[in-house]
Amino acid sequence: MVVHPSRDIDEPLHGLFGWAEREGVSVVQVPVVGQDRAVAEPGAPGDCDLLVSIGGDGTMLAAIRAGVAAQPGLAVCGAAFDGIGIPACIGTARSAAEHTVSYLRDRSRPGGAPAGG
Repeated sequence: MVVHPSRDIDEPLHGLFGWAEREGVSVVQVPVVGQDRAVAEPGAPGDCDLLVSIGGDGTMLAAIRAGVAAQPGLAVCGAAFDGIGIPACIGTARSAAEHTVSYLRDRSRPGGAPAGG
């Protein structure tokens, strides 16, 4: 999960932990830049089956960024992802396309692994 750095999240956090206990699953907190509020054991986003965001729009975007960063070749774009309106949408689409093309180009190198790895 990714949580808001200062907002009151007691109620949704209680609900999440209750659900996790009933379902027999563990909850970890994915570290994000600028976030030092700890409410659960840390965990890597790539090891998560589900990524939950408790907070507002910025928290949701931090969760998306953490999840996407853990998946090689995955990129996200959208009108509200890095700004508002058509110019932002075009910019994120361009960035996502460049990221994906670069990943695919690296995967096509001999050995099928990205350059440097």
